[in-house]
Amino acid sequence: MCSKCLKREATVKIYGKTLCSHCVKTEVLGRLRRNLLVNSMLKLGDKLGLVELPWISGVNEVLEDYLSRVSSRIRISYERIDVHDIKEDLNEALHGSVSASTEFGKELGYDVISLPLTSDFFLAYLVRSLIEDEGPYLGLYAPKLIANGIRLILPFFNISTIELSIIRRCEISFPDPILTSTLTWMQENLKLNLDFLRSFERSIEAFRKPNRCTRCCAFVEGELCNRCKVRSIRSQ
Repeated sequence: MCSKCLKREATVKIYGKTLCSHCVKTEVLGRLRRNLLVNSMLKLGDKLGLVELPWISGVNEVLEDYLSRVSSRIRISYERIDVHDIKEDLNEALHGSVSASTEFGKELGYDVISLPLTSDFFLAYLVRSLIEDEGPYLGLYAPKLIANGIRLILPFFNISTIELSIIRRCEISFPDPILTSTLTWMQENLKLNLDFLRSFERSIEAFRKPNRCTRCCAFVEGELCNRCKVRSIRSQ
């Protein structure tokens, strides 16, 4: 029995509660709202760019549905930014996505950029990083950051596509075998205990460096990562 409505059959354990699919939707949207408010991700009058990644579907639609109901009250405008900087390597793809979207955002006068990266993506990326012994973009696991001089927010950093798919079909489809197999395992085995998808934050410490790259937020020893150094030289 659902511990919230006490009417329908419980199907998922989430946020420490056993809930039905109807109440899960309410809880997920409540978590999104709290992320935006508690972490002060948006400010009055912001111009927001929603980064559209070709290998993540459905996530931005959930955010747009929410913003459509509140944007008039907080007077924000928003639109999508398509990132066509497609790479076969996952770290290269993440670097290209952050770099291209922040550069484009600054050119067009955006105040803040939103990335559609979710908690299950970060957990799968952590597993991949442990295997490959490289995880610079675990530096993106945060509610908000500064990248290339522009505010970067991740409204779904602690919400999974499994949860979001109760509201709207969401999918991560990057062609990386480790990432794909880990995401598939999570889809098959964690539906009844989604809180596990928020219990890995301490494991990220194994990859933490003294700083984050000022342009792409990768964990680094100095100011810029090697990828941003190369990108800077090529743009000169």
